Amino acid sequence: MWRLFKIIVSILKGLLWLAVVLLVACMAVLYLLERGLPAPLLHRLESALSNEDRFVRIERATFSLKRGIQFHRVKAFPKRVAGQALVSVDEITVDLALSPGLDASKRIRGVTLKQVVLPDLPPEQEESQELPELPVLAPFPLRVKQADILGIKADYLTATVATSATRVDVTEVVVYLPNPSFKLKVDGQVTIDLQAQRVYGRAQG
Repeated sequence: MWRLFKIIVSILKGLLWLAVVLLVACMAVLYLLERGLPAPLLHRLESALSNEDRFVRIERATFSLKRGIQFHRVKAFPKRVAGQALVSVDEITVDLALSPGLDASKRIRGVTLKQVVLPDLPPEQEESQELPELPVLAPFPLRVKQADILGIKADYLTATVATSATRVDVTEVVVYLPNPSFKLKVDGQVTIDLQAQRVYGRAQG
């Protein structure tokens, strides 16, 4: 189970790295050209998100001042093991604050994921090197529209996410599960402690 959280955290780190560092530098050019992220930069991002156990593919990435940075059809595949994608997301939108002088930890205003699919736990792999430190990020809203996680489907999920160097806090979690008779709602929170390699959480509903 810890391998699953290592994948999630490392993917989160890569996306934040791109959003805060790479695309902030390129956003003006992309906006003026009204085009997607150039292929060489997209390949660099894929390489940054990949490691010895998996490789990541992103079909397309675009930027606009109105919608922010959008990644389309993002998938992670296992290396050395033939099979379906470990995880796939149809669309990832990162809303960035572009105000000059704003601290980097406060530049992410929100993240939205659409059509998230995690069909199974990652295959057994040798333990890799320790995770690098995460960037420090102020709390931001996370929205997930349509998810299928290990066979459990959710119509909608909202949460507040904050990170420190060795910790991810996901609070104010609200999950709406599909039910033909009535709207089923589950509330909770999750803390991922990278240093202790522990996951804490609670849920009610």
